[in-house]
Amino acid sequence: MTGEETVAVSQVRAGGRHCDKPRIRRERKPLPPIVVPIVMTMFAVLWLAGMIVLIWLIPMSAYVPYMREAAAGVCAVSAVVAAIPVWVYAGSSDVGDA
Repeated sequence: MTGEETVAVSQVRAGGRHCDKPRIRRERKPLPPIVVPIVMTMFAVLWLAGMIVLIWLIPMSAYVPYMREAAAGVCAVSAVVAAIPVWVYAGSSDVGDA
């Protein structure tokens, strides 16, 4: 090689598209505002289910009666309380009204 040679580069990109074709970008549609409270509630329900399963699988002492039930009750109350602020916000800001 003398350094004077030229290399022909194809106009096809690695993805198979030609350079003269511009990419068409679609505009994203925003999510409806009601999605946030629903997702928060789903997360709280899944968290509650996971915690209850975990509580019943953890070995506990036999000397403490109703410990599993009390721990499951605390998890249930906290899961319900966790979703209250987002539903209050959704109710006060007319979320979901179209």
